[in-house]
Amino acid sequence: MERRSGVDSARVGRPRGITLRCDSAPKYTRLMAMEYVVQRLTMGDVVLIDLPEQGGEVEAKVVEPIDRTKTTVRVSLRVAGREDFVKEWPLGEKVTVVRGP
Repeated sequence: MERRSGVDSARVGRPRGITLRCDSAPKYTRLMAMEYVVQRLTMGDVVLIDLPEQGGEVEAKVVEPIDRTKTTVRVSLRVAGREDFVKEWPLGEKVTVVRGP
């Protein structure tokens, strides 16, 4: 009988003959959002913003480099169905990010 040194990590905690496959796991389909301070935004992030003329909260994508000053963060945003626009937040303000770049 051959003796192995070390641990076969593929078999730890499972009976012999059982194989786990990553692609067999159920897909995650729920929307997941996280709150960040606005200073952490990067190009490509998709944030939720309130636009009353669009019917409330909508997704907006950061489309240009972010302008950061000592007191504010200015971000160019794109929302489907309207022209790009700039939104300014004070430092420390929290934004909801629904997707990253």
